[in-house]
Amino acid sequence: MPLLEGWGSYTSLSPSKLKTAGKIRVFFTLSGEHPTLPAAEVKALLEAEEVEVKEFEARRFLARMLISQDDCSRILDRASMVTGCYHELLACRAEVEEIAKEVGGVDWSTLKGKSFAVRVERKGGCCPHLRSAELERLIGKVVKTQVPEARVCLKAPEVLVKGLVVDQSFYLGLSLAEVRRGVFDERRPRRRPFFHPSALEPKLARLFVNLARAKRGDLLFDPFAGTGSILMEAALIGCSPVGLDIDLRMVEGTKANLRRYAPHAIGALRGDARHPPILKVDCVVTDPPYGRTSSTRGEDTSTLIENFLNVAADLLPHGRYMCLATPSWLDLAEAALKAGFKVVEEHEIRVHRSLTRRVTVFRRC
Repeated sequence: MPLLEGWGSYTSLSPSKLKTAGKIRVFFTLSGEHPTLPAAEVKALLEAEEVEVKEFEARRFLARMLISQDDCSRILDRASMVTGCYHELLACRAEVEEIAKEVGGVDWSTLKGKSFAVRVERKGGCCPHLRSAELERLIGKVVKTQVPEARVCLKAPEVLVKGLVVDQSFYLGLSLAEVRRGVFDERRPRRRPFFHPSALEPKLARLFVNLARAKRGDLLFDPFAGTGSILMEAALIGCSPVGLDIDLRMVEGTKANLRRYAPHAIGALRGDARHPPILKVDCVVTDPPYGRTSSTRGEDTSTLIENFLNVAADLLPHGRYMCLATPSWLDLAEAALKAGFKVVEEHEIRVHRSLTRRVTVFRRC
């Protein structure tokens, strides 16, 4: 697997028994920072990238599947809540005896002459009777017994052996890629040329783009562009994003931010979301103003967003998606249905005590 921008890479070892018609069994580790969003993002990316997988399974901290290595790269290159991808060697109950037995049954000969390290993580507070350090020593001992020529190297191993304890199960794999910490921090709102307290964090903006099943080359529209967070992330994955905002100061600020991080983006225009100067788009992704740190120019939030639903229905082709963030008290289900949308999924994110954000994915019927 090629080295991805923002990712670390390790030697890929592919035991033949794990291959199925060009596919290998992998597990993606997920951030788990939200109960449902990380897994939803992976599912959306598989659809957006038109990736065919088999035996798909997703939970809060883990997604498993049969997939090609090239397709793994495409998912990793876009995801915001995936922390790593591993070529699965085994899966068993999270009991020391069973883990020891299964690890002993793995053919470790491909590690001959290579340096390696073993790292084990427990997720979600499960299986407190298991100790990561003890499992790492157990696995390392088995590897060294089978392959004395393999060298332990904790700082910069050629091969990383990854163990994951989650939901009473244990998974073991070889690292294909791991996320570089801070890859989204470089574009945090306060580091941009133009800052506003309403700005969306880049990780969340990337998530929204992915949930909308945006494809490379898509014309992506953000009718409430703000400081350009969504436009930046869309441009960085290969979309052609265009934004709109009624506030000229925001438009100029968005342009400054895009010049820094995504100079190839189409940009932003001043305009009213209810009367956009555009006829057709491929997807819509937006985080409209809620009237707190961002202005609705005196318009009621509910009326503003409901009016835009009708506009979005005219812009979007049938079968394409819109990802919309709103305050949780705003129920758009009925208005969306009348406008010609079907609700595909909903997730709630607590922002602070007085605000919970509802993230809704709509499909144009």
